[in-house]
Amino acid sequence: MSSILKALKKLEDEKAARSGKTADIAGAILKTGRRKEQKQKWLILTGMLFVAVAAVLATYALMGGFSHMRQETAPVTATPSNRPETTAPSFLDHAPPPAGPSVIENRPSLMAPRTITKVLPAMQTAAPTASPQQPAPTAETRTETAQPATAAPLPVLSVSGIAWQKDSASRLAVVNGMSVTQGATVGGARVEEIFPDRVRFSLENRTVEVLLGKTSGD
Repeated sequence: MSSILKALKKLEDEKAARSGKTADIAGAILKTGRRKEQKQKWLILTGMLFVAVAAVLATYALMGGFSHMRQETAPVTATPSNRPETTAPSFLDHAPPPAGPSVIENRPSLMAPRTITKVLPAMQTAAPTASPQQPAPTAETRTETAQPATAAPLPVLSVSGIAWQKDSASRLAVVNGMSVTQGATVGGARVEEIFPDRVRFSLENRTVEVLLGKTSGD
């Protein structure tokens, strides 16, 4: 019986030892899980902070915050550079050299009347040279006397008959009792063209038309 009791005690002791080990393992697992959850919470919070800061900086840059800061600082450096440029031309504007050319420009004004006095006698001598050109009217008198000499009286031309056809070469006319064609001459006048009721003559750049049955003097 004693051996049986000893065996039962051993079993109970082993069970108690096993149950204590399992409890320790479960507590360790719970502790590690809690630690991981705490770490994840801290990581999430830090990430949220970084995202918020980045968003604020981005919006500030888009609104032109940094550019305004640059523009405000730029004119401070530009103002001293312009001051020497405005003072430099002031000395150049008040320079005295322009007084020199004014004296030189006044000298030719004194010499100008001398040149005018030399030109005036030349104009006076040139005027009488143009006067002797007066024999031109003699040419007009010659032309007036020549015109009546060139004019010649027209001869007497009487047209008593006309044989007119479409072909100009076969047309005939009876002038001063003679049958003539186009291009013939009668009494010094040339037959230019024969019409059905008249004949055209030319004499020294003059044309005369004589009707059928009439003379040039009618």
